[in-house]
Amino acid sequence: MWKVAVMCAWSVVSLQAWAGGVELQTEKENVVSGRLLGQWSVSETLTSRLRKGADSQRFSLTFTEDRQVAAKIPDADAERFRQNKWQVYLAGQMTFLAGERVTKGPFVLSQVYGNPHVIFWLEKDGNEFGNGESFNLMLVPAEERAKDLLFVGGDHASEPFMALERVPDSPEGK
Repeated sequence: MWKVAVMCAWSVVSLQAWAGGVELQTEKENVVSGRLLGQWSVSETLTSRLRKGADSQRFSLTFTEDRQVAAKIPDADAERFRQNKWQVYLAGQMTFLAGERVTKGPFVLSQVYGNPHVIFWLEKDGNEFGNGESFNLMLVPAEERAKDLLFVGGDHASEPFMALERVPDSPEGK
């Protein structure tokens, strides 16, 4: 009888974890989650090798950790994570600068089709999670964290990547 009660209680706890957000998985050996935090700027030299006619406009990404973001993910999005078995390894705020435009919003690091993937949300009609977007990324750790490389693509495998380097003297993550 107690086994049934424990199983029922576990089911309720598991459902509650998904009812108002997603569960954050800590994985010490996850290269991307362990080194993504900090500020990154486009490397025009490397990006020009990856993309024809690479745009040389100013572009940078900054990732800061905020574990509470995982708990705030809307129910519909959390359900999609659960159905697709997408684990979340890092959550926080992402700021990106494209030209003179600065945009900030919540993000999570997950995986889609085995690829590291950032899912982020832009404000729409006053809703912080109003418009979901995403992109594939790869992180190449260097011997020195300051020399890590970040490759950012689109949300489909066929889209070319751009290369980013850590901004000198910026926070270097965990």
